[in-house]
Amino acid sequence: IRFKDIFAHAYYKGAYYVLKNTGALKSEEFEEIKIQNESIEDIEDMLIRKHVQQVNAGIDGEREIELTKELISVLAVDRKDGETVRDFEERMKTEVMQLLEVE
Repeated sequence: IRFKDIFAHAYYKGAYYVLKNTGALKSEEFEEIKIQNESIEDIEDMLIRKHVQQVNAGIDGEREIELTKELISVLAVDRKDGETVRDFEERMKTEVMQLLEVE
């Protein structure tokens, strides 16, 4: 949706102020999903599989699923006792870069 164009047209037509309500706005890529009482892991797996290949990441679907689960696992780690914020952030950055095979 090109909100800037819509706003410009409204102002051109004489509007003093334009508000937008995006509360009920839906996207083809990501829409609300109803879930039942399932484990967190089952919900994550269902959501990952439902949305796989919606963004062109340049990898096949199964690798994307695997990589997404690995990223969730790496990013879910807490800071170790006595570890500084800086060291924690550096550790997270290093682990993610290794996972993504980025230097």
